[in-house]
Amino acid sequence: MSLCTICETLDVSTKEDAQLGNYDDIAKRAGSGCELCTFFVDTLKVSSRWSHRIDKLSEKCIVLTDLSLQVRDPTLISRSSYSSNDLKFDVCVGDSYLDSSSPEIGPIRVIPADPRDERCFEQLRSWISECSEHENCSTSTPVSLPKCIIEVPEDPNIKPKLILSGDKKGSYLALAYFAGDEETSAMSRPMLGDDIDAQVLPRTFADAIEITHRLGFRYLFISSLCIPQDEWIKESSNFAHIYGNSTLLLSATTSTSSSSGILTQDRSKFYSPPVGPHKNQHLRQNLLRWRAEVAGSILTRDGWAVQSRILAPRVVHFTERQMIWECANDFSFEAGGVEDKSWGSLQVRQTYRKEFVQRYITEGLRRLGVGGEKITHSENNLNTVAERAKRFEAWYTMVDRLSQTSTSTSKDKILLLAPLVKLFDDGSLGNYLSGIWSKDIGIGLAWSRVYDMLSPASTYQAPSWSPLSIDGEISTLFMSWSPTILQDQAADPTWITKYGPKLISTHLVPSDPEVSYIGIKEGSHIVVEGACIAFKTFMNYLSDEKLGGQRFFRANPVLDTSWIFDCACCSNLNVSDKDRADKNEEFNQGIDKYVLMIAHGDGWRTDKSPVDMLILHEDLIEEGQGKFRRVGMMRMELGMMGMSPWKREDGSYDAEVVNKGFEGFGWERKVLRLF
Repeated sequence: MSLCTICETLDVSTKEDAQLGNYDDIAKRAGSGCELCTFFVDTLKVSSRWSHRIDKLSEKCIVLTDLSLQVRDPTLISRSSYSSNDLKFDVCVGDSYLDSSSPEIGPIRVIPADPRDERCFEQLRSWISECSEHENCSTSTPVSLPKCIIEVPEDPNIKPKLILSGDKKGSYLALAYFAGDEETSAMSRPMLGDDIDAQVLPRTFADAIEITHRLGFRYLFISSLCIPQDEWIKESSNFAHIYGNSTLLLSATTSTSSSSGILTQDRSKFYSPPVGPHKNQHLRQNLLRWRAEVAGSILTRDGWAVQSRILAPRVVHFTERQMIWECANDFSFEAGGVEDKSWGSLQVRQTYRKEFVQRYITEGLRRLGVGGEKITHSENNLNTVAERAKRFEAWYTMVDRLSQTSTSTSKDKILLLAPLVKLFDDGSLGNYLSGIWSKDIGIGLAWSRVYDMLSPASTYQAPSWSPLSIDGEISTLFMSWSPTILQDQAADPTWITKYGPKLISTHLVPSDPEVSYIGIKEGSHIVVEGACIAFKTFMNYLSDEKLGGQRFFRANPVLDTSWIFDCACCSNLNVSDKDRADKNEEFNQGIDKYVLMIAHGDGWRTDKSPVDMLILHEDLIEEGQGKFRRVGMMRMELGMMGMSPWKREDGSYDAEVVNKGFEGFGWERKVLRLF
């Protein structure tokens, strides 16, 4: 092994800057035989940040700091710079140096560069076998096959066929892929009973058939081949069974179309030569232990692919760098071993997690398998309340995740949720109301856009209070509240009884009475009683000097389809001051039509407690009753400017003072019709 004088003394255990020199010098040392300089140069050449502009690195200084490569200007050498994910490293060691007390230091895993290598299939078989032993994972057993499925013969010389399964049972795989703008036409779909020539199939499909055969399975489900286009709506309602009962979902995670293939990546990995004082440590890309390759892939933007991932009991993601296994137990990484749990840990409750959600998918499948009976739940049992909170979190995590995807039509959003509704509709959450649930209805009503403005669905799909009424990414605010909020309210319901919303009646007319959960007719609405206040009155009282103005409370209104309240400094909107002034004037002229209704809160138990409110607009009055439409959300929190009037002399938090101030707004319980 050959190292230059700089690399010979490099200490990768320190978080201090290690200046490696400018890029040109590092490249020269690599050319002279330094293996570590070669590793750094190769890593920069294939990085997402520099691969397309490697010439720009000339004369730049390269610094290794806290196990990440940074590129800095020579005149600003002490100033930290941005480092892309693929320039961050793990320390790994040979098996003889492994220390169980340091789980973040894993073994070197040299994986085959060719994903067709038999060792890759041995790894897959091992994962399948291990998964069957997991306490949280369902056991793979023969099940009733989907109505139409591809039969893959054991003899590789016999071509696969598209067959009607009849009463056959077996174990089968399913495929998730990104179709892009491609559509499998009726002409290209094989006829029932005909041989399938893999050579004329899109490469992704042909690879899926090869994987199925090499893993020893005889059946494969590919939706675009197994479902005729004119039967899609009907058959998609069965996806809970189709994907939920599959043994394994093959996820073509990085494929950009059905012709991209699965087994096409050159997965060569860069490991540094031995470094450190004892020359027993190696560097490798840290993202080999992250979910980032899954979370950031093109497939995560396809609604149907995300739905199949949620429903399937286990998934193998074929990514650019490695295979990643996902099941109800955890993630496993072919090249990286144990997951780096620090990635995304600050937003874990807002993120879809199979290890959290899959339990409810499995329970739903079992319940449907024995008749689909609903369950009787004790309303006052605190254990039941805690379990209901977890079910809510699982449900709204899926709703939020699917809102991040694209579908060909607004109608597809309802179709995506329909199989999931079947699995969750056991009575514990009340009745299903177009994307939300009747029990603890404030939880379902409290959702907001994340960044970009939302767009009304191109055709009517649901009432304005439903997340299905709009297109765009949303966040259900329940996941930002205390995990014990429902238990706390059950123990002391005083505040939520006084201010929380109460569902009086529902008036939802199904668009098709013959098909459950598939849309409702325009004019459908719910009647809700809740604590209300005029928007204008609230804003005036909020700034009342007697309350100390913004020092006591602060509020952040966000309209679903308008930027009017968005911060001019923080948003990316290119809006002139005149346009902003004109929009404000337009809003103020109609401000008397806006009303706030409290959706949820926890009674100001701590100084971090928020209250979330619906922003409603009164559209018209019929027979003396108003019709209200949701237009946005407002979060109210304690102010953080200057002195804190809710603190006692000893600095402790005084909830009683806060609640008196909150009550002073003059909330009035009203019964409103929400359309």
